[in-house]
Amino acid sequence: MRLQRVVRAFLSVFRSLKIVREERLWSYFVLPGLLSLVLGTALAVGVFYAALALLEWLIVLIPGTMADAALPFLWIIALVQAVFFYFISYRLVTALVVLPFLSPLQDRLEQLQFGQRKETALSADIGNALLGSLRALLQIAGMLLLMLVTLPLGPFQFIPLALYDGYFIGRGVFDMLLERDYPKSAARMQTLKALRPESLGLGLGSLVLLLIPVAGILTAAGFGLIAAFRLHYGDLKVIKNLP
Repeated sequence: MRLQRVVRAFLSVFRSLKIVREERLWSYFVLPGLLSLVLGTALAVGVFYAALALLEWLIVLIPGTMADAALPFLWIIALVQAVFFYFISYRLVTALVVLPFLSPLQDRLEQLQFGQRKETALSADIGNALLGSLRALLQIAGMLLLMLVTLPLGPFQFIPLALYDGYFIGRGVFDMLLERDYPKSAARMQTLKALRPESLGLGLGSLVLLLIPVAGILTAAGFGLIAAFRLHYGDLKVIKNLP
């Protein structure tokens, strides 16, 4: 049953496209999508040059002809680690900058489902944003530790890293979604525990979507929010005659 829930959540990310088209939600993707694209591109370029610098430093430490023989392997290791670090860092950027700008999309989804948006206190929003940022930093620290521990796995290292990162990506989206129902973090934790399979599936779907150049970065956060909304509240009822 848990595996079925993971698969359902994974597929729901890509099924969000149908909702976006039917309800004409593209305008809600403009600002968060552009933020994702600009920050994601800047991050990718920075990680790439950092990986090159690390590679050059490693080559200097290798004596003589061994450096030439090791060069292809160093390139592969540096590239793999750069990709992993890109996804790790992108999650923090999303939590700090992109997700807060998805509030209008969440407002619209609530209008379609319930006829009105849910109100929240500004103090609760600020507190949840700060707490979410702190959690993202701790999760990144855990990811870096996991990267070191799983290095012996070689090409299979991506499996535990993807599971870890995917779970916390999905959890972050559900956490933001549930803030309006449970303003206090302690109250949200119980619901989040029950949504662990959905968090994993949602996060893995978002990771796969991010692999699509440009389009993935533009839509991943928004599609993830729509998928989380439908998984938690059910398919949109779409109350008509709304502005």
